Amino acid sequence: MKISETQHHAPLQNESERSRRTGTAGSPGFQEMLDEEAGASVSPAVSSPGETEAVSPAGGLAPFSNLEVPTEGLGASVEAIDHLIEGFHRLQQGLESPVVTPREVEGRLEALAQEAEGLRGRFEDLPRDHGLRLLAEEIQVLGYVESVKWRRGDYL
Repeated sequence: MKISETQHHAPLQNESERSRRTGTAGSPGFQEMLDEEAGASVSPAVSSPGETEAVSPAGGLAPFSNLEVPTEGLGASVEAIDHLIEGFHRLQQGLESPVVTPREVEGRLEALAQEAEGLRGRFEDLPRDHGLRLLAEEIQVLGYVESVKWRRGDYL
C-alpha cells in the first residue's frame, strides 16, 4: 500500500467540541461535568439542621459494634508472636555476625519454623481479616520460607 499524501491533516474534533471539553475551570462545560460527577458520587450536602440521614449497612452487613470477636486467651498467643519476631531478629543478627556458626543458624531456623507452625491452631477462632490472624499467618510463611532458603544455600 502506497501513501500518496502526508501533508494533509484533518482535525480530529471540530473546534466547538474541543473548546467545550478543554475549557477552563470557570467555563460552563467544565462546571456542568463537575456537577454531574459530584452529584453521582456524593449525596447532596445541603440539608436542614434537624435532618439526619440514616446510613444503611453496605451489602446487608451488620455494624462493627455487633460483631463478637473472642479476645480471651490471646495474651499467650500475642506473646508467642512477639517471641517469634524477636527470634527472627536474633536470627538476622546471627547471620550478620561472623561468630555464629552455620550449625547454630540452622538450629535457630528449625526452632523458629517449628514455633511458627505451632501458631497454626491458636488463631483459627478469629475472623479471617483479624490483624493477629494475618500476622500469625505471615510469620508461619516467613518461618517456612527462611528454612527453605537456608537449605537451598542462600545464606552461605
